Amino acid sequence: MDTETLRKAALAASWRRDRSVGSRRLALRWFGWFGLRFGLPIAIGLGLLWLAQQPLPEPPAPDVQPIHLKPAPSQSNKESQ
Repeated sequence: MDTETLRKAALAASWRRDRSVGSRRLALRWFGWFGLRFGLPIAIGLGLLWLAQQPLPEPPAPDVQPIHLKPAPSQSNKESQ
């Protein structure tokens, strides 16, 4: 194998690799664009629908019993006694 044949083979392999990398990058760009354009709004909408169907949590039960205080006598009651 002479150097010219080796150079042509290396150049052809480089072009094939370049084309495959380029097509993969282009596919990823399109996939990303479609994902942001259509996939993200659909995912957000489905998430909101799922959230809307979830039951609301019940309020927690109180841990302590309420204390019933007697009202303090007012100043007007003390003066009249």
